[in-house]
Amino acid sequence: MIREIRIDDIPDVLPLYISYYNEVEDCCWNDNTAGRRIHQVLSMEDSYGLIYEKDDQVVGFAMGFFKQYDDIDVLLFTKTSRLGR
Repeated sequence: MIREIRIDDIPDVLPLYISYYNEVEDCCWNDNTAGRRIHQVLSMEDSYGLIYEKDDQVVGFAMGFFKQYDDIDVLLFTKTSRLGR
């Protein structure tokens, strides 16, 4: 099922976010810093996010926000592809 992401979904998507940035981008995010960043993005004006759940498990999510002048910033995270941006 794909649905809009909510603030209360943050704990469920943290592992995907942290895994991508720490394993692929060689960063050092933790539950606190990643949770704050996801909350920041989802709380922005003109932000939008989707969450993909299968068998009651989060398998992916996307979040982003529209910027002035029609630019868009989108991040995509999945368990299988580990793709971003």
